[in-house]
Amino acid sequence: MLAASLSYGQLNPVRNLSWLHWYDYPNNFYSLSWEVPLPSSTDTLAGYRVYRDDSLWRFQTATNLFCIENNCQDPGFLLFYPFWIKVTAVYNYNMVESELNDSVFDHGYAIGVGEKAGNMVRLLANPVSHGEMITFTVSETLSGGRAVLLNSLGMKVREIIIPSQPVPVGMDSRGLPPDLYYLTIGNNRARSTQKIMIN
Repeated sequence: MLAASLSYGQLNPVRNLSWLHWYDYPNNFYSLSWEVPLPSSTDTLAGYRVYRDDSLWRFQTATNLFCIENNCQDPGFLLFYPFWIKVTAVYNYNMVESELNDSVFDHGYAIGVGEKAGNMVRLLANPVSHGEMITFTVSETLSGGRAVLLNSLGMKVREIIIPSQPVPVGMDSRGLPPDLYYLTIGNNRARSTQKIMIN
């Protein structure tokens, strides 16, 4: 009888993730790039997985993704609302992923979104002291949706349901370390993201 076991060395992550997004009327352009992982003596790099928020968008072997004048690899990559971008390295024939060590944040299409989004959410205190409630109100447009608090790496740390009537809403910050966070509130009609600091 033969016994075999699979073992993996360290699955090195991508390095120096970089993101640029700019607006040149009437187009939104972007450039996403990263450096190849440090070499591994036991694992073979197969390519990369690019995520929008927590959803896999594409697999590729190149270390960049861009949409610039006269050369747009992926015109559908940008969204109308803010989102996180993450890239992992994929190894071996069975497509094992590396750890996630970095992420970048995009504010969505740059066409008049800021003014509209700014009126949909009002933070009642910002910054928030460590352990206090994060309190905010939302417009009728966002009522009945969800509020998600993301840390500076884009990981979800809190989530609550927004009431269907416009009343002040509280989210517990106990146990969260002082840092910059992103409060994303949305439903099937609209979405808004606000930066919030916990001291």
